Amino acid sequence: MTSKPIINRNNWMAILSWTLSAVAFTNCERGEVERDPLVELGVLGVWVLDTSLIDGLVVDFSADDTATLVTGNLNTDYEGEFETVGSGYTLEGSFVFDVENETVKFTNPDAETLYNYRVTAGRMELEFFLGPKRNVNIWRQIE
Repeated sequence: MTSKPIINRNNWMAILSWTLSAVAFTNCERGEVERDPLVELGVLGVWVLDTSLIDGLVVDFSADDTATLVTGNLNTDYEGEFETVGSGYTLEGSFVFDVENETVKFTNPDAETLYNYRVTAGRMELEFFLGPKRNVNIWRQIE
């Protein structure tokens, strides 16, 4: 009595093809690890207020203001949470960067503020207007 192989040539080719596809798909998935866009933008971390300008003039101040920006619940968007601490105040809230319009909106329970932003190598400029006066806060990343 001759025994027939359990896996014939056609079945073996189908299994091999399926296995190779599964391995290739798994490797593609591993290679496509999404990075948080806020990391790519360079805004996460601890920042200290370095300079404050009103209409281009340096405002004399002794700032100990710090801001901590962390990613939100999703690591695939431009939203996160912040805490700002200074002399006599602490603010907590959320933020969202609009990279197309180069704006960032900070929201806390008392206010919503829209800034124009520019980020370069550990430096973030936030520009806003109070009435006709152009204000720019320059933050330096420390962590």
